Amino acid sequence: MEINPTVTLENLGGKGYHLNLLRDICNVPEFFVIRFDDLQEIDDEIIQNQILNYYNENEYGLVSVRSSATVEDGEESSFAGMFDSILNVRKEGLIPAIKEVVDSVKGQRVVDYCKLKEIDYDQVAMRVVVQKMVIPRVAGVCFTKTSNSNEKMVIEACFGLGEALVSGKVTPDNYMVDRNMLSIENVSIGFQKIMLKQNEYEDVPFHKRNAKKLSDTEIEELAKVSLHIEENLSYDAVDIEWAYEGSKLYILQARAFTGIN
Repeated sequence: MEINPTVTLENLGGKGYHLNLLRDICNVPEFFVIRFDDLQEIDDEIIQNQILNYYNENEYGLVSVRSSATVEDGEESSFAGMFDSILNVRKEGLIPAIKEVVDSVKGQRVVDYCKLKEIDYDQVAMRVVVQKMVIPRVAGVCFTKTSNSNEKMVIEACFGLGEALVSGKVTPDNYMVDRNMLSIENVSIGFQKIMLKQNEYEDVPFHKRNAKKLSDTEIEELAKVSLHIEENLSYDAVDIEWAYEGSKLYILQARAFTGIN
């Protein structure tokens, strides 16, 4: 086992590798990556203590524990949603959460997807990202191109954690932005009755349920940062998860967007 090994795709997995690239060009919540030589190592008490000591020494507090498989978030295969990610993990839950993420590589959906994409399942290695939680005012996703246009980008936004949007529990705002002019071409406001705050859903205050989630200035800032990421990662298009904590924009992850023609 090694924490924060040399920065290579093989050592860090797809998500961890991209986060290392991202933190040089935008705001990324602090994180560390665990590479196991053997996935059974997580059952070793000595290794568990090494992970917990690093967590304590660096004062991580509330974290997310995310998969970072070596095949994940690539241009040809994303494995989106096939491995586990666990939010709002405290110290006492860290090792069980890591075990759950590690075990998700054994899922039948992963095996079937490897067959579909002609990937050797035996070569799939799981790394784990432990990242400080952002407690967002608003969060969501951005696609720097759409399936219908290479000139438009789409931003989706909801109150609270973006997991509510990704899981389909809430209807987000949808903003269509011109990639060249950064002008907002269309705004569709999603009526949002509930929002995800840490591990449970809460009611959105009545007066905010039909409110626009992002200001025009924030939409423009997010669009600029997203295009900057696309350019620096050298992808044709990027799928980005983002969050505003107060007025500060954080990028939580970015991967090649494969949903375009």
